[in-house]
Amino acid sequence: MLRLAAFGIFFAFGLWYANEFIKFADIHKVIYNQQPGICHEVAGVYAPEIGEQGSEDVEVLPNGMAIFSSGLNYMRNPVLSHVKGRLMSFNFNQSAEPAKELRLLGFKGLNPHGISLWTETGRVSKRTVKQSD
Repeated sequence: MLRLAAFGIFFAFGLWYANEFIKFADIHKVIYNQQPGICHEVAGVYAPEIGEQGSEDVEVLPNGMAIFSSGLNYMRNPVLSHVKGRLMSFNFNQSAEPAKELRLLGFKGLNPHGISLWTETGRVSKRTVKQSD
């Protein structure tokens, strides 16, 4: 009886170890390889020599218009003091044209961290998350 209990415990440990090995080795893992298509750089978004940084957050509307934030200076890093925070628009239907900066009134020292867009009854609304000073 003791021998049967020891065998049961040993067998259960063996099954547990085999299961852990299968999970560790990713035997059942499926990887889907995706190709994004033809990419190109959007003019006016990234030019570090004049203080322009890349985009931080992008939202795309169903009509192909994209709004994105640029120029995040996280934790107000003095090395990035020349970077200007801004919101920009880009039309994917006319991808040869450069991105255009959106004029915002009432903002002083915009440091955009993220944006959200939503459409209600044909009207597009935007919410911007701004890092505090």
